[in-house]
Amino acid sequence: MYKRQALSNSNKTLNTATDVSYLLVENNLILGGALGGMFSGIFMNGLNGKNVNNKIINNTIRDFYSDGIYIKRQENLEISGNDLSRPKRTEDLDAFCIYLDGPSRDLLIERNNIHNIHGGNINSTSDTYGFYQLNNDGRGAQPIVIRNNLMYDIRSKGDIYGIYNDRSDTVMYHHNTFSFDDKNASSGEVRAFFQSGRSRGLEFKNNNISITRGGSGRKYGIYVSSNNATIDSDYNNIYLNSSGTGQQHVGFFSGNQTTLANWKNIANRTW
Repeated sequence: MYKRQALSNSNKTLNTATDVSYLLVENNLILGGALGGMFSGIFMNGLNGKNVNNKIINNTIRDFYSDGIYIKRQENLEISGNDLSRPKRTEDLDAFCIYLDGPSRDLLIERNNIHNIHGGNINSTSDTYGFYQLNNDGRGAQPIVIRNNLMYDIRSKGDIYGIYNDRSDTVMYHHNTFSFDDKNASSGEVRAFFQSGRSRGLEFKNNNISITRGGSGRKYGIYVSSNNATIDSDYNNIYLNSSGTGQQHVGFFSGNQTTLANWKNIANRTW
């Protein structure tokens, strides 16, 4: 099956967008397999942006092919309490665990667990994205909120991104925990928080980051690749203690910022 739980306006294809509101997807066990099976665990692709008050709550999603949860053109959506893993998946595939595609707004993403994404192939060189956010903008008193989520036990040789924020404004990333501690890894970079493109009004606060992953890849707590980003980053716990050969830096902005003191001294920025 292409999508295990999908919304479509076609009786022939599950990839066609459709609008739905006030839908509750709750307490389901959604299973893929070692090979083949579902592309996305849960797939909500709105058509005209008239998709409001949908909820994805307390589901267990295992062995999805690429996207654990994929949403697009949603408003006032809640994704809460879900458990996502790929313990048996053997293909060498990138994983987008929770993919928030735009334009969507008024999103609440909380209390989700992401773990064991390459359990069936720990030698995978594919990338892992915990929360991938593209072209979504919060609004003033109604920001997008991503909080109290947990990502851990990611064993692979590919790159790992806890949060990937791409051209999304007014987003609060609070009280999330990222533990990337596979000491047996031989390669692959780590960026617990990655910012790309122009973004305004971001907060990254009170998050816990532990990176002791081995290997030759570089490790970063916070990586800001664009000069066109406004981020308020403070009160985060960033622990770097890899025994691997790769460089370790608290952050990146206009170059590597190796220590917390370096990070704080970046001119005209609120970190």
